[in-house]
Amino acid sequence: MIDIIKAFDFPINIEISEDGSIYEIIIGDKKPKIETIKESPLPVVKIGICGHGGLGDDLIRLNFILHLIPVFKKKYGNILITFYGRQEYSIFKSINFIDRWVFNKKSNLTAMANICSSENDLSFIVRYTVTILQKGEEFVEKSDLGINSGNSIYENLESGLGEFAFGKNSLCLKKSLFQSSRQISLYKKLYFSLFFPCPFVIVSNGTDGIFPQKQTKRMSPQFINNVLSLFHKRGIKTIQIGHKTTEFIEPLVSPKMGINLIGKTKLNEVLFLIEKSIGVVACEGGVAHISSLLEKKTVVMFGPTDPVFWRYPKNLNLSPSLDVCPIMPCWLKSGRWHEECLGEKMRIVPSQNNGCSKCMNSHLSLTTIDKIEEYLLGE
Repeated sequence: MIDIIKAFDFPINIEISEDGSIYEIIIGDKKPKIETIKESPLPVVKIGICGHGGLGDDLIRLNFILHLIPVFKKKYGNILITFYGRQEYSIFKSINFIDRWVFNKKSNLTAMANICSSENDLSFIVRYTVTILQKGEEFVEKSDLGINSGNSIYENLESGLGEFAFGKNSLCLKKSLFQSSRQISLYKKLYFSLFFPCPFVIVSNGTDGIFPQKQTKRMSPQFINNVLSLFHKRGIKTIQIGHKTTEFIEPLVSPKMGINLIGKTKLNEVLFLIEKSIGVVACEGGVAHISSLLEKKTVVMFGPTDPVFWRYPKNLNLSPSLDVCPIMPCWLKSGRWHEECLGEKMRIVPSQNNGCSKCMNSHLSLTTIDKIEEYLLGE
């Protein structure tokens, strides 16, 4: 097992010698220590891409493998790419550069990576580091994948991961997303057009966990109501979407202007609605990623995760100041960072701290609302 990346800047280029060895890895302007991986040319070379996480993480992995496909096709000619993930999403059906999909909600990263390694000649385990495995090689997950571990792609990242998502090779993925958003029935298109006429804004507080209301990334109910009021006062409807366990926030101003589609839409229908909307207000998660790839105006509310890493350049990326919480961003500093507020040293429960983490609770300011108004409604 070889960890190939400590500094991670995009795009990534991998050169392959005539004997099948990877002999040069160039990451942006940086050249990390070169490791050689012997790989005999085969009639069909099986390549696996594996990780663990939600929709946003999967989109990053899909963009990553897009950078590698031309290299492997040039060298081997005939390749078969398998994507290993936690959950199948409807938009994946229109992505044609993946030959095979494998999903397992119950499998952890180590188990999934070892299955990937056993089935493929070359496997890429992409999480916050990138690990290459040869066929049958065992994957051992590090317990210290935090940003201070020396193994994180965060440490020397200058441009942000979102910059990578807007690279030239991501155009194929964007095209697939647009194609998927149109793959809904004529009945549904008429239904959405009749009952949810423009203008409207999408609001998403759902993350990819089984219980999104316990996630430290979620926005507070009070903040969401401030956002809803901003648009309702101007005659603009809001549509709340998300996982079925996400809480619907009842609007205080013009309740009939707020539409509840939480748990009622398929992902391709969500994409269709995003395309028709003025824009999206979301916590950092899957909806923010797909909205960004669709190049829709997107407001992303950051807290425990870092906008330097996860931002997209055209979005309005809002994050609290370090005065709010000195350990922010705290992602990966604890194995339970996604459900425990490290600043308050407590689990996220609806009855405490406005039902969200310390950093996300700090977004309750008129200045934040003014920025959202200017970005989404300004000339």
